[in-house]
Amino acid sequence: MKRTRVFDRLTALADPIRARLLLVLERHELTVGELRAALQLPQSTVSRHLRALADAGWVVSREDGTSNRYRMPARELDAAAKRMWQSVRDEFSTVADFHGEHAEQPGGIGRVAGVLDGYRDDVRTGLQERSHVHLDHVVEIISGAR
Repeated sequence: MKRTRVFDRLTALADPIRARLLLVLERHELTVGELRAALQLPQSTVSRHLRALADAGWVVSREDGTSNRYRMPARELDAAAKRMWQSVRDEFSTVADFHGEHAEQPGGIGRVAGVLDGYRDDVRTGLQERSHVHLDHVVEIISGAR
């Protein structure tokens, strides 16, 4: 019997780690490193599961400098895939470990939000420090101190 796309998609969704990845990637476009930190999983585990999800058509990636950013193309999924995903998402919405009382635990949605906020703060701080250093350098050049 020939395997069809629906079986590949179902197989990919059957793993709880992949479902957690999709719950995050449905809302955010992230790198492997960001996913690793948010879900507190080894990089190799995240990469392996992302490959399986990509092969089944659940995630897409784009290059961003030296990294790839992954996201779930929810709007581009066909009707059958959307129904499958909705069923999995509905199941997870009742799981306390992801959304409810344990949301701050590894892999919980609160932990994901916290890690992403930390990355945003790091980026802002880095940009501010670089722009401040750059501005100081410009002032030195203009004032002839250099």
